[in-house]
Amino acid sequence: HDARAEIGGVTEAMLCDVAEIEALETVRDRVLSTYGKPPSVVVNNAVTRIGKGFWAPLDKWRRALDINLMGVVNGCRAWFSPMVMFLGSTASSPSVGYG
Repeated sequence: HDARAEIGGVTEAMLCDVAEIEALETVRDRVLSTYGKPPSVVVNNAVTRIGKGFWAPLDKWRRALDINLMGVVNGCRAWFSPMVMFLGSTASSPSVGYG
């Protein structure tokens, strides 16, 4: 299944550690310099299994929270201002999606 062929436009997957705001800012800057204003942004982050569940070491729990919670916060912090700047252009709303 080729999503790009189906929806058109440009899609690109970029790997980064969403728990680190600097990593998301680097990706943001790359997107903006390469493609210009995006109509939307999807930051897909999730850790669903951390091994031994409740008995997993605390460092595994912290890492899962850094990704699942702070990844959303960092994504919004990195993308919200640029998306707001695009209001009135081809972007109809500042949207940052998480999946």
